[in-house]
Amino acid sequence: MNNDILEGNWKQFKENILEQWGKLTGDELDIAAGRRDQFSGKLQEHYGIGKDVAEKQIEDFEERYAATAEHMHPEPVCKHCATAHAASSKCATQ
Repeated sequence: MNNDILEGNWKQFKENILEQWGKLTGDELDIAAGRRDQFSGKLQEHYGIGKDVAEKQIEDFEERYAATAEHMHPEPVCKHCATAHAASSKCATQ
């Protein structure tokens, strides 16, 4: 799976990630925010696994949820207010 897909859908997958890796906290996932290297590091830290094992687990997760991610189209993040809202709606900060 493309890292951009995982990062772009991070919030949608957060629940699935917490189900699979229950030792992680929501706050830790918020900090990682789809950045694969930080996510991998947290898996290594909490589960006592090596980088290769963590990366393989992430790849397996991505493959399992790839079809779901490809059908998700998160709203773009507004460059003015840094929140996601429909492109057709006017940003309150403009």
